[in-house]
Amino acid sequence: MKNPTTSQMHWTKVQIEQKVRELTAAEAHVPVEKVQSETRPIEDLNFDSLMEIELVMKLEDAFDINLPDPQPGSDAKMPKSVGEFVEVVQAKLLI
Repeated sequence: MKNPTTSQMHWTKVQIEQKVRELTAAEAHVPVEKVQSETRPIEDLNFDSLMEIELVMKLEDAFDINLPDPQPGSDAKMPKSVGEFVEVVQAKLLI
């Protein structure tokens, strides 16, 4: 039997939050314990815009989704906290 792809997996809210925290921590080179729902990547983890884009790409790969692209003139906004990233992923996975 084949392993399910990420998009075929059933992610729980807890699993999504944990994965987002892990990926954020890895991008910031900090222990996952330092990344909480209220953690703001730019303000709290010293992310720059490139690190934000890298995180978005890692989230898209991990969850097999496409996140909105916050380009000038679009309504999409970059999430400001880990919790907001979790909400965006949950919305894309329809949880």
